Amino acid sequence: MDNDMDALDTVLSTIESYMKNKYNDITVFTLSATYRPLNKNISVNEFVNRMRKRNIGIEASERFNYYIIRHHDKNAKVHQKMVLVKYFDDKKMKIDIKYYINTLIGTLARFINHYTRFQTNDVDYKKKDEISQKNAEKFLRGHVTMIDDRMTIHDIRNYFIPVPTKRMILEQDGKNQEKHIRFE
Repeated sequence: MDNDMDALDTVLSTIESYMKNKYNDITVFTLSATYRPLNKNISVNEFVNRMRKRNIGIEASERFNYYIIRHHDKNAKVHQKMVLVKYFDDKKMKIDIKYYINTLIGTLARFINHYTRFQTNDVDYKKKDEISQKNAEKFLRGHVTMIDDRMTIHDIRNYFIPVPTKRMILEQDGKNQEKHIRFE
């Protein structure tokens, strides 16, 4: 990189392009977990309980694949945003790109935490590194949130190639004034 701002510009533009990109292959977003009832993995345990209420069984020690999807509640917990891969419906659900980007924030912050805007005057190297890393992570999380807030419904639909949907048509019968619904 030629100068200091190249790394920052690269990180910011990479985040933005990933958040606004179309994805033809959603398998890149597949996550996996193993259900271990005795472990205190709250997200997995709550998700399995939710699946059981829907009569979808996940057995102890069973490994399963899932996606994190956008939820209507921005404060939804991870287990509320989890959906099994085989039940993912791209017509009704959208991958939560913000979640996936946020999992990379710590790594991305390492590329930019040396900038003076993230530094502190502390003389202890370990503490200085810790504070600059936290400052860079906070900055990047703010940037991700800003992009997410600016995204329109059109942008969110761009996460996937659009799939044709069925149209609902109301028909009226001339004599009885009954309404019939048919789908095309």
